[in-house]
Parts: sequence; structure tokens; C-alpha cells
Amino acid sequence: MVDTSVKKNAVLNVIKQACSILFPLITYPYVSRVLGSTSYGIYSFADSIVSYAVLIAGLGISTYAIREGSPIRDNQKKINQFSSEIFSINVISTIVAYLLLFFSIFVSTKIMADRNVIFVRSIMIILTTIGVDWINNIYEDFSYITIRYIVFQTISLVLMFAFVRSTRDILIYTFITVIAAAGGNVLNVFYVRKYVRIKFVLRGLSKHIKPIIILFANNVAVAIYVNSDITMLGFYVTNSQVGIYALASKIYNLAKLMINALIIALMPRLSYIINDKEKYQQYAKVILKYLVVISLPIVSGFVFLSKQIIFLVGSEEYISGAFSLGILAFAIIGAIGGSFFSNCILIEHKEENFILIATSISAFLNIALNFLLIPKFGINGAALTTLIAETIACILEAFYAKRYVPLRKLFSGEMIYSIIGSLLVAIICYLTTSVVNDSVVSLIIAGVLSIGIYILVIMCNSNIRRDVLSFFK
Repeated sequence: MVDTSVKKNAVLNVIKQACSILFPLITYPYVSRVLGSTSYGIYSFADSIVSYAVLIAGLGISTYAIREGSPIRDNQKKINQFSSEIFSINVISTIVAYLLLFFSIFVSTKIMADRNVIFVRSIMIILTTIGVDWINNIYEDFSYITIRYIVFQTISLVLMFAFVRSTRDILIYTFITVIAAAGGNVLNVFYVRKYVRIKFVLRGLSKHIKPIIILFANNVAVAIYVNSDITMLGFYVTNSQVGIYALASKIYNLAKLMINALIIALMPRLSYIINDKEKYQQYAKVILKYLVVISLPIVSGFVFLSKQIIFLVGSEEYISGAFSLGILAFAIIGAIGGSFFSNCILIEHKEENFILIATSISAFLNIALNFLLIPKFGINGAALTTLIAETIACILEAFYAKRYVPLRKLFSGEMIYSIIGSLLVAIICYLTTSVVNDSVVSLIIAGVLSIGIYILVIMCNSNIRRDVLSFFK
């Protein structure tokens, strides 16, 4: 059992992530039709370029700040100094990121062609830096984070339907996505003062550089096998094909985002109790159990309902991306497993060096396979390389994580209920799509039946039933 504050944080973070999925699910069907696959492909390529600049600006700061700041958050003097030092490093890295982004625009004709979209999208870099949202995570203020996020998502939703009307509105759409993703960070400038007082400093930065750079290198490796597929597709296939794959990739990433909500919510608490080995291992076991419970049925549903999901979120124009989504669905298992072993075990034990090795191997393999498979198989080749990379990273990190938490203590017999339930979900989805021809109707029927059957199966386990019911007390 987990205590009330942990349950509250987990629920709030799941609500936030659910909204981050609901917003795209509402807008993607509209935007994909209004912009078309070509304009959406341009936006997706530009976003992949800016994502590298976001990575450089962010370094490994957020993860490092949460891990190191959580244990000292009750010491006002220490947390003020720590926050000022981390913020100052972030400002410097942001300046470097913008310089490199501008340089890339002028040396590549392909990137230059989409420069206006890139410029607008890059506004989120500075908003993320001044937002210092890692402070709110240190203090586990998920109530504020959730409310702020929902408000700005709602504002962006209204703006989307009001101002995005044709393929010519790609810049307006890009700016609205910035508001949705980082607009709320403007409020943080004032809000975080209730916790810390931040100022720009130049002294005391060096002691943070090494661990931050290691985390940054790890993030770079992860970004390579997360974003390189769309970036490389932009050079090999048409903008339309990039747009089709980008939609499938967005759906896949949204699923990962929702599942990862549990990890994000509990990371500060894991850092706080790291010295209590028994309690720490118990929390880690609970996290992994529910990651499995949430992930497996989603994988089953995505595999057998990929065509229907693509049609609903996009349109007939994007339907050729259904097979790619089916491949990416299997990658969810490796991605979530890797996120658990890296964030909940290895980072908590300051094993960033090994995470870097694992992700670097995966990134190198991803790039090599992209060069081989994308020219031959196009978007399906890109999806396959992501699956391979995520799986390899997960296996390597799990192998090393057992030094701190034996794997046998993490996996339990309760997970068999999730496996059985997910197999039934697969059967239900397959039979429904075989009988019902209409994509939307079959998706609704399969979804309702699958959720109902899956809940019945997992609730047969007394421990899972007790945990679920305790959330509503």
C-alpha cells in the first residue's frame, strides 16, 4: 500500500497526462484534415529539429534537479542556492542551444526551407527555461501543475478551432502548440517564489556540470532513437509520408506519456526514501506492477485496432500509417520498461554512466538501421528501428539494475492477470474488427468490451482489487 500523498500525486499526474492525451485526440482529427499530410509533415519535421535544441537547452537539468533537490527541499538556504545554480546553468545552455539552432538553419537548405515554422516552435525553448518547472516537481506540487496545464490546454484548444482553418495556417498552429506545451511556464516565474528565491550566479556551477552532462549525453542518445526517424524520413521521403508517420508516432508517444505519468509522479518520493532500502524496493515493485497493468492492454489494443485508431485521429489520407503504428505498439513495452529501470532504479542510484552506455548503444544501432531500412521500407522501416532500439535499451538497463534491486523482487504473480486480460483484449479487438466494417463503430465496440473484460480479469486478484478500491476511499 502507498500513502495518501503518493496516491494523490499519482492521480494528479495521471490526470495531467490524460489531458495531454485528450487535447491531441480532440485536435489531431481536425488539424490533420485542415492542414493535410504535407503541411503536417512540414510541422513535424520542424518540430524534430527544434527538439534537438530543446534537448541542448535542457541538458539533464530537470532529472538532476529533482533527484538532488528533493532531499534538501526543507533547508531553505540550501535549496535557494541550489536552484540559483541550476537555473544559471540552464540559462547558459539555452543561449548555446539558440546559437546552434540558428547555425543549422543557415547550413541546411532543407531546414532553411522550413525556417519560419522552426523559429516559431523554438519559442518554447526560452519558455521552458524561465519556467523552472522542476522546482514544482521537487516540492511535489502536482495540484498546481495539473490545474495550470488544464487551463492552458483549454485555451489552446479554443484558439485552435478559432484560428486554424486551412493549410496556410501552419504558423498559427505552430504558435498555438507552443502555448499548449509551454505557455503556462510564464506563470511559474511568479509562482515558484513561494518555494525558492532564484538569481543568476556564476559561482558554484562546476560541481553540477559532470552529472548534468552525463544525463544530457543520455538524453541525446534517447532523442536520437526517438526523433531521428522523423528527421531522417524528412530527407528520404515526401512531406506527405513524413506527416503520415508523424501521426502514428504521435499516437505512440501519447500512449507512452500517459503510462509514464506514474513514474514521473513517484520519482521525487523515490529520491526522498532512497536510503530506506525496504521501503524503496516496495515502492519500485508497486510502480512496475501498475506499469504492466496499464501497458499490456494498450499494446494489445494498438496492435489490433491500429487502422481504426489512425482513421479516427487522422483520416483516410493517413491510413497507410496503420502498420507502422502496429509495430510501434510493441515498442511501448521496451520504452516503458526502459523508463522504469533507468528513472526509478539507475538514476536513483546515480548510475547515469551506465544509462549513457545503454542508450548510446541503442542510438547507434537506431541510426545504422535507419540508414538501412528507411530507404527500403520507408515509414515501416523507421517504426521497426524504434522497436529494436527501445527493446535493446530496456534489456541492457534491466540487466544492470538487478545490482540494486533483484528482478525477482520486482516481478510478481499478480502480473499474470494482466497478461491474461491483455490476451482477451487482443481476441476481442480482432473479432470485433472482423465482424464490424465501420472503423469508428468497431473501435467503440472493441474499446468498451475490452475495458470491461480487462477490468473484470485484473480485479480477480485481491491485491490489485484492494489497491484500486483504496484510491477511491
